Amino acid sequence: MKIIRVIAAAAILAMPGLAAAQNFTPNILLFDNQCTGSTSYYPQALANMGLAFTKTTTPDSFYAALTSVTRWDLVLVDAYGDSLTGPTHTALIDFIQNGGHCVLNYWGLNETLDAAFGAKQFITNSTYYAFYEIPQPVKRWNPGHPLLTTPHTIPDLTPVQNTCNIDGYYLEPLSGSTAVAGYTPTAASNQAAIVVGNEGRTILLGITPGLFGPDMRNLLENCI
Repeated sequence: MKIIRVIAAAAILAMPGLAAAQNFTPNILLFDNQCTGSTSYYPQALANMGLAFTKTTTPDSFYAALTSVTRWDLVLVDAYGDSLTGPTHTALIDFIQNGGHCVLNYWGLNETLDAAFGAKQFITNSTYYAFYEIPQPVKRWNPGHPLLTTPHTIPDLTPVQNTCNIDGYYLEPLSGSTAVAGYTPTAASNQAAIVVGNEGRTILLGITPGLFGPDMRNLLENCI
């Protein structure tokens, strides 16, 4: 487990996002797990915001940190390489149900994780898969949503590389959740790419951030 401390020169919670909901310096846990050269954006995004964080890079170290005595305020999961274990799924769901803030992208999403984040996958029958293996462009469905405007204005996003197999999922928000972007020019059923749920405490990214260009770092700062 690698501990990274960043000293802020200014107030670090002046920006909207999950961390901005806190009135104190939050404890942030990052699982940074890339695949064959995908870009790691979270460390720079957090550094840009002057936020200290604990970084883990293996499923075992992430699970150990997540279930440790540390009280985490924000958990960031960028999982494109390795599988998360069943106990890790359970720990993440417990964290959310107990009021935690979390941003997740994961190549191995399942129905239980989706539901915890206020979403479901688009599966029509046994021969259709909810995931895709060629990265998809992402269109803004709600350009005025704070996730796409504050502190950075986010354009439509275009992938720039494809380094591994499962690159994302087609999602649908559950009742009470909001799809702010998707794979079609305007909002459409079962085509969501980014879902905000749990009264704004969770963000499910159906995309893989490391396959996009530098605008993705700005989006992740907005998420934080």
